[in-house]
Amino acid sequence: MCGTSFALSNFVILDDARANLLDREGMDHINGIGFVDLERDVASERAIERHPTAVQIIREWAAEHGFGAVIWTALAPNFRDTQPSEFSVEAAMGYLKALESEKLMLAQEYIRKAPEAIKTPLRDAFMHWSEQTTQ
Repeated sequence: MCGTSFALSNFVILDDARANLLDREGMDHINGIGFVDLERDVASERAIERHPTAVQIIREWAAEHGFGAVIWTALAPNFRDTQPSEFSVEAAMGYLKALESEKLMLAQEYIRKAPEAIKTPLRDAFMHWSEQTTQ
C-alpha cells in the first residue's frame, strides 16, 4: 500500500480511539469504525463482512509498519440506497450530473480536495467532465 495516509491517535486504548473517530466522522454506530488489533489478533467483524480484502491488506500494512492497531471508517456501500442500479462509473456519473447545482458544487469540492494519491476511475471521469463543463 504505497502512499498510505494515516494519522496517529492521541488515544492509547483502542476503544477510545474508535469512539473518537466515530464522533469526528459524525457516524451513528461504532460498527462503522473498522479495526485491526494485532496485539490481540482480532479485527472488526463488520469490516471483515464489508471489506474482507481491505482488512487483510490493512493487517499486513500495520504489521509491516510496526503498528499494534489500526482504525478506519469501514462504511457500507450505499449507492443502491439512492440509485436503482449497481455502482459503476457510468451510474455514478449519471447521479453526479443530475445533482442540483449546490450539491454538485459540494461533490466537486469533496472530490477535488481528496488527496492527490487517491486515483479512481470515478474521480478521473468526474474531473474530466468537470473540466469540460467549465470551459
